[in-house]
Amino acid sequence: MLRENNISVFIITYNEEIDIQQCLDSVQWSNDVIILDSFSTDKTLSIAHTFKNVHTFQKKFENYSNQRNHGLKNLKFKNPWVLILDADETCSNELKEELLSKEFQSNKEAIVYSLRRKTFFANKWLKHNSMYNVWIDRLVKPQEVSFYGKVHEKLHYDGVSKKLSSDINHYPFSKGLDHWIARRNRFSSLSAEEELKYGYKIEIKNAYSTNPVKFRQFLNAIYRKMPFRWMIFFIYNFFIKFSFLDGRRGIYYVLLESYYEFLIVSKIKYKGYTQ
Repeated sequence: MLRENNISVFIITYNEEIDIQQCLDSVQWSNDVIILDSFSTDKTLSIAHTFKNVHTFQKKFENYSNQRNHGLKNLKFKNPWVLILDADETCSNELKEELLSKEFQSNKEAIVYSLRRKTFFANKWLKHNSMYNVWIDRLVKPQEVSFYGKVHEKLHYDGVSKKLSSDINHYPFSKGLDHWIARRNRFSSLSAEEELKYGYKIEIKNAYSTNPVKFRQFLNAIYRKMPFRWMIFFIYNFFIKFSFLDGRRGIYYVLLESYYEFLIVSKIKYKGYTQ
């Protein structure tokens, strides 16, 4: 049963027939789910149209920030709050209950809420790695925020942010390891391009911020300037976060993410090298 005080959901998609069913199943409690699709050629939209609470729109994809900003600014949501999900993510039952609780609904101060993601690999939650400590801005008042950056986009806003205690679930390997590697290869090129063009400015004020996203941006700016950062990533996750406690899958995951960091560094260092 849908409750009177509700939350809208916003999802961008392109050929997500493998993931979209699970994602939409997890937000059937919402009275307003909007999908902005980049002209999928598979069954993404036909699956979405089986859900009565889902409305679909289409726009040619330019970059992730542009797509999200177009949806938040130009599409009409029924509710003042919008939960942003990717197709390979689901809303946990704990998060649903938190969002629909009287405590949350009575809060009028914040315009952004951040939360964390549980990453799953082969149906196992990988708890022991630094990725779970990453706070991301995902619950927003759409007219008061905007995204920037071509990949791993960040949120810009002027106002108060708070944290949610519940998580969303993330299934980055749902389409298989080949797809993950191809996507990370593409993302590494975009990340290298942005680093070469803009760099990473260390903003000292963020070192004292109580906002976990801004504090993470401060640490990330320092990390991006370190030599052999892919090696630092692996050492930190293996020997400090104890990723091996998640078993073989935990070790493989950290090795894969270290490889992603290695790709970014390599593409920055050898940009234009062809021989």
